[in-house]
Amino acid sequence: MLNPEQGNISYTHIVEQQKSFFQSGQTRGLGFRLNGLARLAQVIEEMEDEILEALEADLGKSEFEAYISEVTLVLNEIRLFQRNLRRWIQPKPIGESIISKMLFGYPSSNRIYYDPKGIVLLISPWNYPFQLTMIPLIGVLAAGNCVVVKPSEISTNTSSITAKIVGRVFEEAHVTVLPGGSEVATQLLDCRFDHIVFTGSTKVGKIVMEKAAKHLTSVTLELGGKSTCIVDRTANLKLAAKRIINFKLMNAGQTCVAPDYVLAQTEVKDALIQCLQQTIASFYGSDPQKSPDYPRIVSPSHFDRLVDLISDQAEKIVLGGQLNRESLYIAPTIMDQVDWSDKVMQSEIFGPILPILSYAQIETAIDQINQVANPLSLSIFTRNRQLAQSVIRECAFGGGCVNDVATYFANYRLPFGGVGDSGIGRYHGRYSIEEFSHQKPITDRGGWLDMPIRYPPFDQSFLGLNKIRWVKMLKRWF
Repeated sequence: MLNPEQGNISYTHIVEQQKSFFQSGQTRGLGFRLNGLARLAQVIEEMEDEILEALEADLGKSEFEAYISEVTLVLNEIRLFQRNLRRWIQPKPIGESIISKMLFGYPSSNRIYYDPKGIVLLISPWNYPFQLTMIPLIGVLAAGNCVVVKPSEISTNTSSITAKIVGRVFEEAHVTVLPGGSEVATQLLDCRFDHIVFTGSTKVGKIVMEKAAKHLTSVTLELGGKSTCIVDRTANLKLAAKRIINFKLMNAGQTCVAPDYVLAQTEVKDALIQCLQQTIASFYGSDPQKSPDYPRIVSPSHFDRLVDLISDQAEKIVLGGQLNRESLYIAPTIMDQVDWSDKVMQSEIFGPILPILSYAQIETAIDQINQVANPLSLSIFTRNRQLAQSVIRECAFGGGCVNDVATYFANYRLPFGGVGDSGIGRYHGRYSIEEFSHQKPITDRGGWLDMPIRYPPFDQSFLGLNKIRWVKMLKRWF
């Protein structure tokens, strides 16, 4: 691991070093890719205790939460690639229309080849610092690329462990980890990469995209937004409350796909709030600060930002609101009678604060959601399947669930990504191969039947007909 704080690091030299390694062709081999993934899984399993300790130190995560939300997801992703990578990177046969063959000749074959993009910059976040570094890294490497990783400077313990794991598995010219703050990211973004992967806020995502545009570099941006949860009058309220609280308070609400607010149908809002209160008590006891399962806010600055959202809203807090800056504790907090103009509704909360708003008709809820920047995730609790399908069709969002919250993210056979302000691109499993490869179309055409209709002069007849009339006839027939 290189340390920018020691000075004398040339980021351009690092990129050039990786280009030389990439051009050697080693990363393109299937065996090379699979061997790297196997070694990575082995080292992660060997260092599992250290990973869990780092996550507890950075975010106060319990051993169970850290294991299921970070380590397990990473190991599952590796196993998925080990089982399927050979098939996923094979050239994909594509059909060709009869009219095309008759115009250009026969026989022919058409395939899409998956070429590695080259040198990739991966800038990862602090909220799930292990899995949101490792899962895109696994996909980038499985696609045959080299990578420069810039982990978060906030979750320092996990970033350090990640660098140690990478150092044990990969050559530095293949995968380089560069810790540091925004100044390191800024200097890296001035270098020419073949692709950039960024996970973080929409504000910073726009900066990344602007920097990438100078080199016409493609990007994968996994951003955030005010993810939404709808609860309609037919919903199982107790089940909805358990699943909402489970994901909302995981990692103390510092989860990009967690519900940022709840839209409850008017006639069930009060009953839902009661169920949410009961669920919090059953999960974390009467004093969540004493619960070993309740995490903490990542830093004092993030703590202060969250406190500012509710500091003048005491009358709207129906549960929680207790604070301890020394331990970075914010109690699970539910807010009622919230208005769309309130400060808590102006940006992504990213903490254990849950505003509850109401709606009378689903059309109103859909309109309200669509007036906010596209959420990364949307959930709806209902027994009305037709209503659920209407929401899925009419709302623009990255991904979602019916009668659950955000668990689609854990299914590595589904793509993960946003839309509009919540992101560009998608990854996980085979979608990572598509995202981090150049899909190169190739037509291989034989000479057995070389059609003269394609060649000038075009005003000559072909089999007694004007060439353009032949083309029009072929369009009608085929």
